[in-house]
Amino acid sequence: MKQIVLIIMMMLCCITIAGIVLYWLYLLHWSIAAIVGAIVAAGILSEYID
Repeated sequence: MKQIVLIIMMMLCCITIAGIVLYWLYLLHWSIAAIVGAIVAAGILSEYID
């Protein structure tokens, strides 16, 4: 019984950690996308301005 409980606890911990990591990656993905978008937009604008 104790082994089963330990396995379940480990699985829950792994799922929680994976969830937090995925959540942070999701947030970072949006900020990275915004930064890349801004850089690309600045590049396109500078092309047109020149």
